[in-house]
Amino acid sequence: MPFAQKIVLVDDDEDDRFIFREGFLQSGYEGELMQFESGNSFLKYLSNLNDDYPSLVLLDLNMPLMSGMEILKKLKASEEWQSIPVVILTTSRLEDDKEISYANGANGFVSKPGDYQDVLKLIRSVIQLWGN
Repeated sequence: MPFAQKIVLVDDDEDDRFIFREGFLQSGYEGELMQFESGNSFLKYLSNLNDDYPSLVLLDLNMPLMSGMEILKKLKASEEWQSIPVVILTTSRLEDDKEISYANGANGFVSKPGDYQDVLKLIRSVIQLWGN
């Protein structure tokens, strides 16, 4: 399954999407950053792709209607999508959330930084590890 240089952020918080979009722009990311405000819209988008899957999904855990954990489980249960790397990006600092995320196939678990400079550091790390 080929991967495009494309990172997807799934987060219901408009402010967080804005901050991360600005951070990716400021960090010089040359790939495509796609954003979805719900799990349903993301899964619908994904199901319409032939094989041009994202190189990484950044996934918020706490979302209405469909939680990030539900999305993660759907991705990892799908033979077609299970190899897409998923990093949980959340305000949760609970060890249980981290353990459950990894048990369900997450490739990483990161608490959302509260400071913009820390957001930039996180984005640069994400680009270095997953963006190429």
